[in-house]
Amino acid sequence: MVRTALQIQVIWKVCTHSVAWLFCRIPTICAALFTSPEDVDNFIAAGIDILAPSIGNVHGDYGPTGPKEGQLHYDRLAAIDKQINNRVLIALHGTNDFPPEVMQRCIRSGAIKLNVNKLLLEVGNEVLRKNAATWSIPRLIDEQIKVIQAETERWMDICGSSGKAPGRAP
Repeated sequence: MVRTALQIQVIWKVCTHSVAWLFCRIPTICAALFTSPEDVDNFIAAGIDILAPSIGNVHGDYGPTGPKEGQLHYDRLAAIDKQINNRVLIALHGTNDFPPEVMQRCIRSGAIKLNVNKLLLEVGNEVLRKNAATWSIPRLIDEQIKVIQAETERWMDICGSSGKAPGRAP
């Protein structure tokens, strides 16, 4: 398969995004792994609808305290938001273990889609870990639904999403 230079650049950014944290102690390598203004223009020119920039975020776990201080470049995210000027939306990958204040700061800096799968499912998995040996499957499922719904509502409140869905059509 023949790939264009832009496709190769996109593949390179996706692959390096996952290992950026390994090299970010070397400033010249670290800067090359972050999404640049030129990258933003190239992605938009390629016809994307949603941009998932690299701002120091990583796929995987950060640990119980979330990303280290200074790891996420909120100024870069805000600059990207200004540069895209509502032409595309910003998603942020690698939000596992983000504490509420980090999530809120990312939103204030322009991210509108944040992946929270682990944040939501972990409470359901805890129900399984604690009760699978003694509860029936229907009870496990019912309890998981309750705790996942409560956690979803909590994160909707944290992210400022509660009450913003459009009403249902009659």
